Amino acid sequence: MLPILFVLISMTAFGISNVCWKPLIAEVSISRALYRRSRITVIGLGAALLFGSIMNLLPVPAPGVNGVGTLSMLTLSKGVAAILLSLAGLYLFIYSMNYAPAYHAGLTISLSSILSAMFGCLLLNDPFSVRLLMAFILAITGVLLLDRPKASASRTEKTKLIRGSLLAVTAATCWAIGNFGFKSTLQAVGAFPFSFLQETVVLLVSGTVVMAQKHERESAPQHRTKSLIPLIASLTIVGVICNNLGMDQLPLSIFGLLVLAQPLTTAAVAYIWLRERPTITQLLGSILLLAGVYTGITA
Repeated sequence: MLPILFVLISMTAFGISNVCWKPLIAEVSISRALYRRSRITVIGLGAALLFGSIMNLLPVPAPGVNGVGTLSMLTLSKGVAAILLSLAGLYLFIYSMNYAPAYHAGLTISLSSILSAMFGCLLLNDPFSVRLLMAFILAITGVLLLDRPKASASRTEKTKLIRGSLLAVTAATCWAIGNFGFKSTLQAVGAFPFSFLQETVVLLVSGTVVMAQKHERESAPQHRTKSLIPLIASLTIVGVICNNLGMDQLPLSIFGLLVLAQPLTTAAVAYIWLRERPTITQLLGSILLLAGVYTGITA
């Protein structure tokens, strides 16, 4: 029960932070926003890791064949590669909100759950079922309906919505593949050290991009959006720790089911805060997408 609660808390935190990105990236670049956020998360996660180590509060990593953690350079390399792939997904997801509403992008990334099941069939020889195929058809139909803009929308608006959807689907694909590398590394090093490693990699990559773009002038975020950075950082710390604690102890199929809490939270917050109002067709698409994901990960 506790791992399930961890994942639900994590997805709720991520769902709220998803919406916070939209007004922030309207004023600063994605890399600069990530860099400022990650400076806070690395300090926070580092302090949590240090305190937990001193007080002996950290969960013990899963035992290997010989009763000890199975960390190796290969496992660590796979973990770092998965983090980089997940970071690419984060860039794509945040970038997609330049073109699509936050609720649209948030719902589309729920495809990561059903894509994980599909990749399990292709990469891990998991059994393939007719139910999984039906789930995929439902989910894709839902995404296509989400791409149906209002009748009054211009051709440019329609193109932007489709572009945003493609970016969000690509982000979901990155996260679906990345989950496989996360799982093995988590079990070897533990949730807290892996969380710290995650944010350290994000800090290094985003910091490198910011340094490379140092010559480019960029206005500082306004006071209203500037306050979003520590908020996103706080939500990320909670989300990353709880996500890794839950993923470490749950099968990916159950984890995928609980991921549905994230797009639902994103849609609700976008509706309340950003006043994003989907059309009837897009609401139908949302229902079909979530139904497809649910069908696929419970197959």
